[in-house]
Amino acid sequence: DHSLKIWDIRCPDAQRNFDHKAPVNDVVIHPNQGELISCDQNGSIKLWDLGESSCTHELVPEEDVPIRSVTVANDGSSLVAANNKGNCYVWKMAHTRDFTDLQPITKFAAHN
Repeated sequence: DHSLKIWDIRCPDAQRNFDHKAPVNDVVIHPNQGELISCDQNGSIKLWDLGESSCTHELVPEEDVPIRSVTVANDGSSLVAANNKGNCYVWKMAHTRDFTDLQPITKFAAHN
């Protein structure tokens, strides 16, 4: 249904429901546990602020190329995503008290 849902397994209903606008392929929680990072079939990577219940960033590395996987470093310092063409993207994640800044670091081909 093109949404990202957060469930508390003790309750029957979803606690939060975020509209992703495309089928979601992967989701990871940031080590600070205040943000979710998701990716979708349209090629978007979205950062969701759980405190504000909103999308704070949307990245589209390549138009119309699905992003298959996202991950965040254990210390929260970087975000890595891979798409269907075998390209990997790396961003530096700099956190301030109220904001996450994403700076592109590199792109590389994971396979031919």
